[in-house]
Amino acid sequence: MHVCLGKKVILYRTWVEKPVNLFKAIIEAITLPGEIVLDQFAGSGNLGIAASITGRISILIEKSKEYVCKILKNINDNGFRAYSDGEQVGWEL
Repeated sequence: MHVCLGKKVILYRTWVEKPVNLFKAIIEAITLPGEIVLDQFAGSGNLGIAASITGRISILIEKSKEYVCKILKNINDNGFRAYSDGEQVGWEL
């Protein structure tokens, strides 16, 4: 998020976890099964989990190693099997 105060620009990121059921409702309302859902600030990975549950393909991007660890834990906690090749992470039922 960018906040402009005169000539000064402050950059910051807020992180608020949204529930999987909220993402499921949104995804089902605006996409069809098999379509791609992109989350460029993946955070907890809940959007990707909701996409998988509803039959969509998801692409998640997260630069923070801390959040990638959160995503992997969240994926495993939701009944998916996570795997990684060291640079990319995937999951399946």
